[in-house]
Amino acid sequence: MATENLHDFSKYDWVLDSATTSHICTIRDAFIDYEPLQSEVDGIDGSAMTQGRGTVAVNFKIDGQSIKHILRNVLQDPRKSC
Repeated sequence: MATENLHDFSKYDWVLDSATTSHICTIRDAFIDYEPLQSEVDGIDGSAMTQGRGTVAVNFKIDGQSIKHILRNVLQDPRKSC
């Protein structure tokens, strides 16, 4: 059964998927460290060329508490929108 998502996402929001192969971030400034990389990755909606890879710090809010988590080997694809 499909449910309607009533949350509006911004380009700064993260959508979690525990079965994902790669994390993808559209915002270059979000990376703590960054290595330029031209690589093609396949996804549900086709393939995309990434422009880099690096580390991103993400803040999760769980039960009103903010928890910082580090994601490594995050791909950058600036053409994807949230």
